[in-house]
This record gives sequence, C-alpha cells and structure tokens, in this order.
Amino acid sequence: MRSAALGVVGVVTVSDQARIDRQDGGAHWQTIGSGITTTRLLVDGARLAGATLAKFRIIATDGVNTGRDDSDGTFALSDKTPLVSVTSPGDGATYLPGQSVALVGSALDLEDGTLPDAALAWTSSLSGTLGTGHLLHVTDLVTGTHVITLTATDSTGHAATAVRRVRISALWRDVYLPIVLKH
Repeated sequence: MRSAALGVVGVVTVSDQARIDRQDGGAHWQTIGSGITTTRLLVDGARLAGATLAKFRIIATDGVNTGRDDSDGTFALSDKTPLVSVTSPGDGATYLPGQSVALVGSALDLEDGTLPDAALAWTSSLSGTLGTGHLLHVTDLVTGTHVITLTATDSTGHAATAVRRVRISALWRDVYLPIVLKH
C-alpha cells in the first residue's frame, strides 16, 4: 500500500483514490481525490472540515484488484470559520430615505454546510441591528453612509463577517438614474 502523511499541508501518495475521515474514527468519509493518475496528491488541511479524529484512507486499484489502507493513527484538523458572502446591495450603492434596500447574503461552513437564516445577522453602523436571514428588506435606514455587516455564526460559535457600504441620501444629485432616450 502507498504511504500517507499530513502536516499543515500534507502529501498523500496514491494510485487511484484518496479519502479523509472527518471524525468518528471512520464513520464519515469525505473524498478528497478520485481517478488520480499521478503518484502524489497534495492535501491542504485548511480546505478540509475540522475533526478531532481524522484519518486518511487510501484506495488503490489496477482495474482488477483493489486494496485499501487506513492511516495508523488519528490527527486533528482545526475547526474552520464560515465563508460569508453578500450579493446585495452593491458596495457604495446610494438609496433615497425610505427606499427598500434588499440585503442578500449567505454563508457556507465546512463543518455545518450552508448556514440557516438564524445564523445570519445583519447590522448597520448607523441604524444598529437590522434583522436575520439570507434575505432582508429594510426601509428605515437613517440618512448617512452605513457600513452594513453580515455576521455568520456556525454551530461551534465561530463567526465571520462580510461588509458593504451604502449611502442613504435625500439629495437627488447623489442618486443616479438610468437615462432613457426617446427617438
């Protein structure tokens, strides 16, 4: 069987398929490579879900015979923070007072998957708490430049944020409307 090693960045030597056990000593396997035709696979632990009892499993085949081997010991992978994304509003957007501002965002966590609405909290530097969820419409933002923050918190309490700046202005010269030409 081929050898396996993992550090901050590890190398697994394989002939067909490599897998990693996230936790529970073999109960939940996550494929990290398959159909590999080279003799080495670079594994970056930063891209793998956290686990306290992680293992490698190497599966090799020549098309007729298949062999497999698990790493002798277990190792830990640190728990990761969520990846947060805000798709709306656009950074630097300008709105009129009372105009609806759609806040749209999401968060993905390597351990938990897509985070639910209750794990997503929106705040404004000027208006305070705005609400929770992946979609929120707000119409009561005060005049000024807001730093809108989406904070995502995973099941272990790790939090990450994404921000957008939005201007609320009563001056028409600050709002750019599309120009429609009539022929």
